[in-house]
Amino acid sequence: MQQPPQYGQGQQGPQGYPGYGQQPGYPPQQPGHPPQQSYPPPGYPPPGYGGPLPPHQPPKKKKTGLILGIVGGVVVLLGAGIPLGIFASDYYASTGADPVSSPAPAECQVPPQVLAKAGFPSFVSGNPGAAATVPGLKQIGCGFKPGPEENVRDATLNVRVVEYSGEGALQQAKNNFMPAKPENPPIEVRGLGDKAALVRLITQSAFSGAELHVLKGTNVVTVEVSGWDKGFFSNSPIPQQEADDAVKAVGAEVVKKLPR
Repeated sequence: MQQPPQYGQGQQGPQGYPGYGQQPGYPPQQPGHPPQQSYPPPGYPPPGYGGPLPPHQPPKKKKTGLILGIVGGVVVLLGAGIPLGIFASDYYASTGADPVSSPAPAECQVPPQVLAKAGFPSFVSGNPGAAATVPGLKQIGCGFKPGPEENVRDATLNVRVVEYSGEGALQQAKNNFMPAKPENPPIEVRGLGDKAALVRLITQSAFSGAELHVLKGTNVVTVEVSGWDKGFFSNSPIPQQEADDAVKAVGAEVVKKLPR
C-alpha cells in the first residue's frame, strides 16, 4: 500500500528544487506566480523590524516640590505651635493657692464670703505678734491669695494691724497712720474708724492695686491689694474699682474688731 508523502516531501517544485511541492491543506501554487508572503497579525511589525514597541508612557512628575512644601508647612506649624503652646500653658497656670491648714490670727480674720467677693478667699500666711518683743508695739500680718482655680488675677491681699500701747501710744498711732510721702494723693474714705484714706497704686506697668489706711484709737490698719491681671501675651493692671472695693470691704471687717 502506498504511503502518503511526509510533511515537506511533496513533489518537485519549480526549477527542480525539492521541498517546495504541494503541502497538505494549502491551495495549489499557480504556475508563474511567486509564492505568497504571509503577513504578521495587526499590531506587529513586518519581519526584520524587531518585536512590538512598548506602549508610550507619560513622563513621571517629580514630587520634590510637593515634599518640600509639606516639610516647609510642618516646620512653620511647629515653629508657631511651640510658642503658642508655651503661652497657653503659662496663661492657664493657676495664680492662686489653697488655704493653709492653720487659721488666720484673730485680728485679721474676715468672713469667708467677704474674702470670696474680694477675690482672695485663701489665707496663706500670717505672723501674729511679729514685733511683740518691742515695748509698746504689736504688729500682726496676714496674707491672702485667690483660690487655686484662679488663673488671671495674680495678686496678693495683705492685712497689717499695728497696736500701740504705753505713754504716747495715741500720738504714735497718728504719726504712723499714713506714709510720709505716698506715691499718689490719698483719697479720704468716710465711715471707717477715726480716719481713713485710700492710696491707689498707679504705675507705668501692669503692677497696680490700692492701699487702705485706717486709724482707730491707738491702732493702725493697712489693707493692700497689689499685683496684676495675667494676659495671654501681656499682663494688664487690675481694674481700679475692683482693687478699691476689695481693700474697703476687708478693711471694714478688720476695723470692727479693734478696741477703742
